[in-house]
Amino acid sequence: MKVCGFCKISKPVTEFYMQRTGHYTSYCNPCKNASLRTYYANNKDKYRVYRREWTKANPLHVRLKRHGITVHELSDLLDEQEGKCGICKVEFSDTVEYHIDHDHKTGRIRGLLCERCNVGIGMFGDDPVRLRRAVMFLNGEL
Repeated sequence: MKVCGFCKISKPVTEFYMQRTGHYTSYCNPCKNASLRTYYANNKDKYRVYRREWTKANPLHVRLKRHGITVHELSDLLDEQEGKCGICKVEFSDTVEYHIDHDHKTGRIRGLLCERCNVGIGMFGDDPVRLRRAVMFLNGEL
């Protein structure tokens, strides 16, 4: 059990977001969501401009921070995959950008994919059963 810092109600820890540090947030999910909605509603234009400019200036940093990895870990991933997509083996370049693929449930990084492969997996909801059925369909087995 944990007490929300905003509504002061004792709730199970499952009602709080888990941070990347392994600690839970101070506010319960409903209070945190309400707080963020209010903040962004009041600062919508300022936040959009700031976020757009910061992302343009730091595209790599944004990706690394989102996935909680360092530049060295990214470099190791690129070396392991020989600078190619983990699925279709297309070589990453200025025109073929890599995407950091991860398990949406655990956050564990699976590897680097090109945009097409990353979107393809995402469209199947990261579901191996659906992907296997798609392969069977393509092979005329269904």
